[in-house]
Amino acid sequence: MLLNALLHVGQLSRSLTLVLLGVALWATPLAAQRASSFVWDPDRDWQSVNARQHFLAGAGIDAIEQGIGWPRRWWQRVTIVAVVGAAYEAGQESSVHDDPAKRGPGYGFGVMDLGLDIAGALISEGLGSLLRKIF
Repeated sequence: MLLNALLHVGQLSRSLTLVLLGVALWATPLAAQRASSFVWDPDRDWQSVNARQHFLAGAGIDAIEQGIGWPRRWWQRVTIVAVVGAAYEAGQESSVHDDPAKRGPGYGFGVMDLGLDIAGALISEGLGSLLRKIF
């Protein structure tokens, strides 16, 4: 029911929903994150190799989607990148539960990593739009 309601709102509302979701994830207090059984990635280094890999993965997935022409709208492509990134991060979080020795930077659910996936997709959308206007 909630999904149907979200699908029937306008494009501006969809974009606003994504922005608000991102703000809500970033605004979650760190103390509450650490107190839960959910394992969050403590990595906050924006210049690490891991950060670059997430940015490039988001840009690459979006570029492939633009290349094959599916889905047709930019926000659908960015949403797919976000879902793929969230699934990857959930897998990392699950692996930390199985092997607690892995706890540390780069392991667990990384909000920054997910944000970098989405940022890469948005930059890819901008470059794709620019290239379509030029050629």
